[in-house]
Amino acid sequence: MNELNVERPDEKATVALFAEQMTGQLINHRSKGDWHQLTVPQVLSKIREQVHEAEQAYNDMTHGKASEELVLRKCVNGANYFMILADHIGALQP
Repeated sequence: MNELNVERPDEKATVALFAEQMTGQLINHRSKGDWHQLTVPQVLSKIREQVHEAEQAYNDMTHGKASEELVLRKCVNGANYFMILADHIGALQP
């Protein structure tokens, strides 16, 4: 795997902050159950839904109808579903 650009230490900080947000969302959504219970088609459906919601939130934000925090939350939700997909196919095994 490639390393982050050492010339841009802010990249590492940005990735770390986003990963923290992802972890926080997963903790907040624990009551929804174990993600391993989702099927791949369910995960893919959630990804499509989250991408649509992120796009809508971004459009709303550009028109003053939504906050940056809402866009971030939608991006984080989508990223978590992408991570769940990667986990389901075994791509995250140590």
